[in-house]
Amino acid sequence: MHPDIIENSKVKSPIDYNLISIIDEKHELIILSNNINWSYINKKLSAYYSDKKGRKGKPIRLMVRL
Repeated sequence: MHPDIIENSKVKSPIDYNLISIIDEKHELIILSNNINWSYINKKLSAYYSDKKGRKGKPIRLMVRL
């Protein structure tokens, strides 16, 4: 099944707020993550997920980041 899509989003919970206050937004990995066209990657890789078989997939962005 197709996975959920992780969006670059605003603060959703107190935990997110705490992480945002700790993370250095000038760090190379944060800059890289913000510059990647995630919607393009989701579109290209979603072809490898099936709507009819198996359990729901992990989000594509999570799998690419791993």
